[in-house]
Amino acid sequence: MIGYETTSCFHECTELKNVILTDGVTEVSYLAFSHCRKLETISIGSGVTNIETSSYFDFCEQLKRIDVAEGNPAYRSMDGVLFNKAATSLLLYPIGSSRNSYTVPGGVTTLPDGVFNGFTGQVLILPASMSYIGFNVFGNWRNMINVHVGARTPPEMMMQHYFDVFSITPTLYVPYGYRTTYEETYPWSEYFKTVRES
Repeated sequence: MIGYETTSCFHECTELKNVILTDGVTEVSYLAFSHCRKLETISIGSGVTNIETSSYFDFCEQLKRIDVAEGNPAYRSMDGVLFNKAATSLLLYPIGSSRNSYTVPGGVTTLPDGVFNGFTGQVLILPASMSYIGFNVFGNWRNMINVHVGARTPPEMMMQHYFDVFSITPTLYVPYGYRTTYEETYPWSEYFKTVRES
């Protein structure tokens, strides 16, 4: 494969299980691999410097890990999860992972739109460095029990849809002394009805 993956080029390729983006590929376009429901692994070469939003792997329910070549100047992988090179933004979580819980590494400040959409674990832990949570990051959560947030100032958060679709109500754990802050901050107060300090 040379150059770039065009918009929707592998959309609904239902038998695709593994993707290797060689060093000659520089870009992955919008929805390039969406609805590849048997896709399990992705290897990103050193040449890929532009991946257009998390939607390029929407509905890849079997995706277990994303690996990135060490020489890639734009992206990195940690434990099979995709980040920008500086590890300040978590770009894609493989929703086919068997993890029951996931801890976002310290230093990450941003969760772009939809990065945990379809997350099947029960516990998500966000670091004190977190400052922005994009649209529908918490979408389609079926099993979520607890969300832990280390930030004393509630991160800016866009609209979420998990509670509308599945009517689940995870418990939110926040730093000691900041329960009232979260209870009085929209939309945290809308999405999490039970807030506890930890």
